[in-house]
Amino acid sequence: MLQGSRIRISPMQFSDIEEVVKIERRIFPSPWSIEIFEEQLNRTDCAFYFVVKVDDKIVGYAGIIFTGDEGHITNVAVNENYRRRKIGSALLLRLIEMAQDKRSRHLFLELRKSNKVALKFYEKFGFQILGLRRNYYSDTCLPVGTAGEDAVVMFVNNVSSANYQDRLQIIRDSIGFGEV
Repeated sequence: MLQGSRIRISPMQFSDIEEVVKIERRIFPSPWSIEIFEEQLNRTDCAFYFVVKVDDKIVGYAGIIFTGDEGHITNVAVNENYRRRKIGSALLLRLIEMAQDKRSRHLFLELRKSNKVALKFYEKFGFQILGLRRNYYSDTCLPVGTAGEDAVVMFVNNVSSANYQDRLQIIRDSIGFGEV
């Protein structure tokens, strides 16, 4: 599906937000609004967001916020029709490269405890489970009287180490559609 297509990752622009929110609404039970994305793009000192385009169509996006020597990955999302094509891997690689450029040592993220596919995806990048945030997702449909779904907190340490660079190079090599 991607062979012969032009794939490009670029910084998210305000003009991209409407398409990003369409993907966001299809994927997440509690999607971010246009206003939240606008707020994030206005945080030019610490927040960085990217879109991936296939033949000029936005098919995914990702974001990261930096505080001190830590990066917090806020989202990685790919349109359902483009999953399993290494687009999410290319986006996460871009976030990790941004973290290295910003001299961050540690990366963190949260994901739904029930999202086993995402858990395996992040483990491939060396993320480890740090713990749980109880009742983090209040939008989950659970039986009456119960709280929301737990979030798994994951982290990766020392993203600039030689061992981690070796891991990333293997992932880069496996993507198969060259520089993005």
